Amino acid sequence: MYIQWLTNEKQIVLSSQALHGYDVLPKRVILNLGSWKNEMVIDYRSDFPADVIGLPAGLSPYFQIPNTLPYEMYLEERNLYLGPIIAFIPVGDRKRLTEERLNKLECYFTDYKSLKGLLYVGATNAIDPINGTIEGFYYDPEDEGKAPWKPGIFPYPNVLYRKTDFRNDIFQSLITTIGNKIFNTYFFDKWELWEWLSPYPSLKEHLPETRKLKNLEDLNLMLQAHPNVYLKLRNGSQGKGLIRVKKSIQGYHFIYRLEGEKVKSSSAEASQFIAELIKQKEYLIQEAIPIMQYEERNFDFRVIMQKNSSLQWTCPGIIARFGAKGNIATNFTKEGFALYGHQALEKVFKMSTKEAFIKEQELSEICLEVCQTLDKCGGHYGDLGIDVMIDSHQKVWILEVNKLHDHKMPLYALKDKQMYLKVVTNPFAYAKALAGFGRKEDTGKIP
Repeated sequence: MYIQWLTNEKQIVLSSQALHGYDVLPKRVILNLGSWKNEMVIDYRSDFPADVIGLPAGLSPYFQIPNTLPYEMYLEERNLYLGPIIAFIPVGDRKRLTEERLNKLECYFTDYKSLKGLLYVGATNAIDPINGTIEGFYYDPEDEGKAPWKPGIFPYPNVLYRKTDFRNDIFQSLITTIGNKIFNTYFFDKWELWEWLSPYPSLKEHLPETRKLKNLEDLNLMLQAHPNVYLKLRNGSQGKGLIRVKKSIQGYHFIYRLEGEKVKSSSAEASQFIAELIKQKEYLIQEAIPIMQYEERNFDFRVIMQKNSSLQWTCPGIIARFGAKGNIATNFTKEGFALYGHQALEKVFKMSTKEAFIKEQELSEICLEVCQTLDKCGGHYGDLGIDVMIDSHQKVWILEVNKLHDHKMPLYALKDKQMYLKVVTNPFAYAKALAGFGRKEDTGKIP
């Protein structure tokens, strides 16, 4: 369905056939365009095109709705929805939405023909909470021979896909208006993850024991229970600030990812080291998992978890990442390599194809429980990357949940374009379904 702007009308105009299938044709409806709504009169006309909705020109002075895009429409009680209208916020500063960046983001809209509607990209500093608008660029592949990105100011959407941090006042404005149709809402840290998941026995058995690092006593308590522990930044990522710690007759061994080993021979030296470490940043102590190595390389698995058009969590891929030899992290991009999850299970653990399939199912089921628990106690999520390890006894351990996981990993790690396209398009298929729009044969909605 397309929009036609009517200069001499103050009402909605529809074909007499536009709402076929409904028992009662409403005369007054609440028109919903994203989060904007207004009560209006409908005029049904027999000579009006069935695939067009007529709207008064200048419907709002604050935003625009492009009339070159195909939309879907559906009626729910007295609410008439036209859309979907979906916002994607990947950056904080509008200046970063350069032509180059927008072109790189085009892959997210590969499936536009099945999505339809107004899909736009914005930045957090382009959000106007007073007028309920977001300035950015909408995607228009229909305009042949021209760039698909068009600038504009748009209403708050039906659904917002968040991939960057927000100021609290902006976030509260969005939550108040859009409600629970923002994902991923809250950027939790490693300690919050432990606090949320550890109360559940079925998940706690897969979590390395974790404590806050406040002093040497905390470290000693963990080293009494575990031969090796890791010191991790509470808000760290990509192995930054990672330190492995063990104790011997020589003292405390602090082993850095890149800088090598520092030995503190006395408790006083170790205590001073910890005090300096936590002076500016918060650290956690985490049990070191007795992981299986392959060719002197540590490795883990990235389990990609995303919701789909059925509003259900799915696992579009599992990637095994092998770090550099002798490195305590599993950053594989320089001296390491990656494999499909089942390939790594077969190679490292000598599993059969069937055994590897069953183990992958176990990984995805554990990660599914993690996602469902986070939805209940942490926020609204739809796109997560979960890092897990498997120890020498083939036990699964949950290491980290990434809210901003690298969507390009299937492409540069495995050169798997099909998995990559699934990963970048799944969030928008989910967003459309979350907005209430779907396939005509399933929902009775009007294309």
